[in-house]
Amino acid sequence: EGEGDAKEGGRGRKNEEERMTGEQSAGVAEERSLRHVFENLFGNSLTHAGPETTVRVGPTADGFYVADDGPGVDPERRELVFETGASFGDTGSGIGLVVVETVADAHDWTVDLTESWAGGARFEFAGVERPETDRNP
Repeated sequence: EGEGDAKEGGRGRKNEEERMTGEQSAGVAEERSLRHVFENLFGNSLTHAGPETTVRVGPTADGFYVADDGPGVDPERRELVFETGASFGDTGSGIGLVVVETVADAHDWTVDLTESWAGGARFEFAGVERPETDRNP
């Protein structure tokens, strides 16, 4: 899981994100939509874990993950974070993860919130197809 380590200061990194962009088709992200996913997830990490959090982005068998080393989300609250207005900290609008789930749904992906390598949040996206140019022959 060590791929894509970055001290996240509010800007996305060119890593697996670039490999998963391309013309929009079933399961393949449109660049602008994918950017919204990453902006919201990175912003969520900064809001809830602070500026010193480490955010990792990497591939999975059928998609990708975004994980951090912040405080994580209690298992009983994990499904609630995708509901409009849900925010469990002192700050946050409660719409960022709604946007993330909406983008995932629009691309026929699934998104699940689990625990990261460090006990933080890990968002796993499945059903993501890589662009034709990145597929092995």
